[in-house]
Amino acid sequence: MITSLQSLDETHKELFKDYEFCKDLDANDYPEDFINRGLVRSYFALIEETLFQLKQVTVKGNLESKVLEVHEINLLQEKSFYIADNGVVKSRTSQTGLAPSLLFTATYLIKVIGVEYEIDKGAGFNHFKAAIKI
Repeated sequence: MITSLQSLDETHKELFKDYEFCKDLDANDYPEDFINRGLVRSYFALIEETLFQLKQVTVKGNLESKVLEVHEINLLQEKSFYIADNGVVKSRTSQTGLAPSLLFTATYLIKVIGVEYEIDKGAGFNHFKAAIKI
């Protein structure tokens, strides 16, 4: 587990460097649209990486709390299943959008931790969803 945590930490540091690099680009050397696209892409890469880490924390936390169902754990592990033409069950990476995935992960992290908390899906979350569409 230490190796996987180190790997996640290294990934986070690398993605953060990408964001910092884009933030420090000089508008005299690069078109502003190029800089802004780089900032948005690198920022959302950080969000997705952080979300992946939260999923891992939730799955690990469930080893002790044991409150999640198998299908919930599978989705946190980004797995979905289907029956192939030959009748064999196959798995594949689940394809869930960023906003629903964030809500799902937060909901089940809260459940695993065992606290009562209602996620605010108001204006801030709507702005987040709008930013994803950019």
